[in-house]
This record gives sequence, C-alpha cells and structure tokens, in this order.
Amino acid sequence: MPAGWAGVPGDSGFCMTKTPILQSKLFWVGVLYYAEGFPLGVFYEILPVHFRMQGIDLADIGFLSLLGLTWSIKFLWAPAVDRYRRHRTWMLLVDLGMAAVMLTLAVHSDFGSWMWFAIALFTLLSATNDVAIDGYTVEFLDKREYGLANGVRIGLYRVGLLAAGALLWAEPIIGWSGVYLCSAVILVLMGIACRMAPEEPPPQRTLDASGKNSGLTAAGELKLLVRQPLVMTPALLLIAGLILFALGGPLRQMGMTGAASAVPALSITLLALALLVGIINRRRGLLFDRAQFAGGPVLGAFLQMSVRKYFFPVLLFILTFKLADQTLGFMIKPFWVDAGFSARQIGVV
Repeated sequence: MPAGWAGVPGDSGFCMTKTPILQSKLFWVGVLYYAEGFPLGVFYEILPVHFRMQGIDLADIGFLSLLGLTWSIKFLWAPAVDRYRRHRTWMLLVDLGMAAVMLTLAVHSDFGSWMWFAIALFTLLSATNDVAIDGYTVEFLDKREYGLANGVRIGLYRVGLLAAGALLWAEPIIGWSGVYLCSAVILVLMGIACRMAPEEPPPQRTLDASGKNSGLTAAGELKLLVRQPLVMTPALLLIAGLILFALGGPLRQMGMTGAASAVPALSITLLALALLVGIINRRRGLLFDRAQFAGGPVLGAFLQMSVRKYFFPVLLFILTFKLADQTLGFMIKPFWVDAGFSARQIGVV
C-alpha cells in the first residue's frame, strides 16, 4: 500500500483514498501492534539468551518461561481495563513501567531472586498493554476494516518481535547493558506514540428501564461477592494455583529446593480443586443471578462466563494447549547458546 494511502469502507468494500499518514487508521494499528509485539520479543528472544550466557541453570530458565502464563490469564483483569477505559493512558503507563524494568536490568546484571519478580512485573505490564491495545483497536476500527487491519496488525506485531532479534545482533557492540537500555528507549518511545493515537470514542452506556445508567461500581460488585463467597472460590483457587506455579523459580534461587520441588504438585492440586468446586457449585445451584452482576467492572464478566456450559474445561484447555510450545520455545535459545552460537548469530536467525 503506498505511503499516505488508507483503505476505507465503501459501498462495495474498501476503496483507496489519500489520507494524511497521522490520520490513517492502518498507520496507528501498525504502531500499536509493533508496541505490543516488542515486549514479547524481549521476553522470548533476549532474556533466555542472556541468562544462559550468564551460566544460569536450565531448570531455572525453564521455570522462568512459566511467567509467560501471565499473557494467558490476562482475561481476569481485562474487564477492569475496559471498564475504566483511557486505553491510551494505560498504554503509556505500562510502557513506562516496562522501560523501568529494562533500566533495572541494564544496571544490575546479576541473576538473583529479585529478578524473578522484576520479570514477573514486566510480563504483567506487557499483558495489560495487550488488553489496552486490543480494546482500543476494536473500538477504533469499523467492523468492515477488521480484515485489512488484521493483516497490518499481524505484520507489525512480528516486526516488533524481530526488533528484539536486531538488539541481539547488536549485543557484541553495545553489550547486554546496552541491549536493555535500547529496549527501555524503544518502550518509552512506543508509549509516547501510543498516547498520541486518536482519542477513543466515548463509552456506550447500558441503560436500565428507567433510562439510568446500569452496571455496578467496583465497590458494589465487591459487596455482592462478599455475600456469595462460594461463587468466588473457584476463581480464587485458580489464581492461587497459577501464582504458586510461577513461584517455583524464585524458591530455587533462594535455596529452598524442597519447597520448589513441591510447587508443581500443589499448583495442580489447587487447579483441580478450582475445577471441582466450580462443578459442585453448578450442580448444587450455588450460582448467582446474572442480572446482579451485569456490568461488574472486574470480576462480573468472568463470573457471568463461568455459568456457561463447559466453561471450566474450555478454560483448562486455553491455559494449557500452548504450554508445551511456550516452554519448548523458551528453551531453544539456551540450546543454541550451549551449541556454541553467539548472541549475534542467534539474533540473525
């Protein structure tokens, strides 16, 4: 597509019109998804190479990959981001937060237990960035633009991933501190660029029969949940199991190998209990009136989904179907390091 041109919906599909680049929707889709892809590239391309070159044990690197589960469970807080909106501000703040983590890694190159929490924060911020970008884009585009925009989205997302490889290529010149410093600069620039995107449309309010805004406030939703603790038990067990699963690595780093070895079994037990309690709640009718939670800003959407048939089996599938790929993919780079490849060679690949 020529620079400065944009596809706009017409009577028979898309037509090409001359549009200033900063007013082109496809331009902003490209910027946003480059910003979404780059942090994932840092996590999956740069970190495993650096850590293995530092001599970090393969088991620790494998545990580190489990922090990637954050991207799988972002649906838990996605309703809150959408409810409080200001997607562009979310993007700016989380990019600045990720840049701060990169600056920390640039200054402190040692691998201690603290680094697990720094990287966990990085993945949490990146997942929140994904939520904000996806929510903004869905509202920003007309439905007839989704097809063309999807191609741009995927393409620029991959370019963001490739940028991390470019930084690996430059590692012999700028060093690891330089790699993380450049990552921080890119994240800051991306945050500023995302904040400059066109303003999002006003939210569509759901009205009740009297014409007033319906939907719960966060405080009102919390009060309803406190009155129905059994309804929340499966979700709490699920979150506890996933958090415990990610703590295996830090426990190993702190020398608590016995506790670390028990983590997988305990996590699986909690996840199984979440599934069991959810099934029991359904069969005993310990559910809630969906109307009560309509528009709940944080957990309302999750709870309303949980009453759907086969929700928990589908959720289990979503959380695990790519686990092997993610874990193996994270270990390919350490394998190449052990095979004698340099950071530059891995970056070229």
